[in-house]
Amino acid sequence: MIEIKNLSFVSVYRDLNITIPDTGISAIIAPSGYGKTTLLNLISGLLKPSEGEILITPKDTKIAYVFQDQRLLPWYSVFKNISVVVKKSTDEIKECLLKLGITEDLWDKLPNEISGGERQRVCLARALLYDGDILLLDEPFNGLDAENRRKALELVSAFSKEKAVVLVSHIAEDIEVADREIKL
Repeated sequence: MIEIKNLSFVSVYRDLNITIPDTGISAIIAPSGYGKTTLLNLISGLLKPSEGEILITPKDTKIAYVFQDQRLLPWYSVFKNISVVVKKSTDEIKECLLKLGITEDLWDKLPNEISGGERQRVCLARALLYDGDILLLDEPFNGLDAENRRKALELVSAFSKEKAVVLVSHIAEDIEVADREIKL
């Protein structure tokens, strides 16, 4: 569980209180510029609150994060970008990539040799396979066509049955799959 108590962060938040359960998809809703990405960065520990606290239980909780900007290592292939991060079998990695529409002909390509939507799905595959207890998703379906968005949403929904997902998106269809909305 993620419990945000009396969180203040520079001029973005003042006494913010939120509880995010251990399972399900929690969608963070707010206009652009209201600190949705900042909140994900605070939850992940990349930023520290000015005041208040973020309690994540248990203490050894692992967090997977799909950032707005695609963070793939440019010198590694699609497949290697995943295998260097996750402790999964080759077959499990291949299965996830195929479920996300990343076909075998792309696995040996470098990130600059595939489309933006394909890179986004590689980032999502890596996060899903990481086996985090919490999955933070910051605009994770940008650049995906309707069919690939549907596939990605299905995998995230399945993941959320056992673990917490915190989703930031401006697209109504993405937010519709959420179990709860958190308005900032």
